[in-house]
Amino acid sequence: VAAAAAASVTSSRHGSQDADDEDNPGLGDRQSGDDPDADAEQMIVDRLPYQARVRQLYASQPTTTAIALLIFINFVISAVDKQINPLPGSTSEVAINGFELFFALVFGVELVLNLYAHWFAYFFKSGWNIFDLVIVTVTFIGMGSSNIPGVNVLRLFRAFRVFRLFKRVESLRIIVEGVGAALPGVGNAFVLLGLLMGIWSIIGVEFFREYADEEFGNFLKAMFTMWQVM
Repeated sequence: VAAAAAASVTSSRHGSQDADDEDNPGLGDRQSGDDPDADAEQMIVDRLPYQARVRQLYASQPTTTAIALLIFINFVISAVDKQINPLPGSTSEVAINGFELFFALVFGVELVLNLYAHWFAYFFKSGWNIFDLVIVTVTFIGMGSSNIPGVNVLRLFRAFRVFRLFKRVESLRIIVEGVGAALPGVGNAFVLLGLLMGIWSIIGVEFFREYADEEFGNFLKAMFTMWQVM
């Protein structure tokens, strides 16, 4: 009787577990594999002293919030710089240059911490990390010397620092990644639109080139006119 009771209890437990699995399909799958970044973090092999502690500090919520706030403040200061356009040598220019140097050093330290925490190959597996590396490197090159040809163009890349918010704020990152995933479909739509514009441009040149040479004098003019109309 005792054996039969035990078997009954075991059977009921298995039945309850199967019912839970049916009510929650994929529960085991959701526990692992849904977060690639978390899986990558677990795969990292610590090869440097205190690497795990540095990674934990870098990924902590206070650090993430502080860096995101600094990125936003840097964006505001860049906007103020272009709004007031300070004269060379003025107090405003000195102050803004001081802020730029401060932010460059902070973001440089952050990049070094990130590289140390995810040494070495794991760092370059993230496109956001590569983006950070490019922006920070270009910033230091632009601040290092004004004799380099095209250095003013390099300095314009500082405006792209605000994109680093997408890495720090998860909701923004999800939007950006979603837009990126939708680009192939949007590209097909643009191809179709271009074909339709080309058809209407050919018809427009045929009918209106004698009356509106500026708008429909040739195919390229007609395409530009169609683009303006769109």
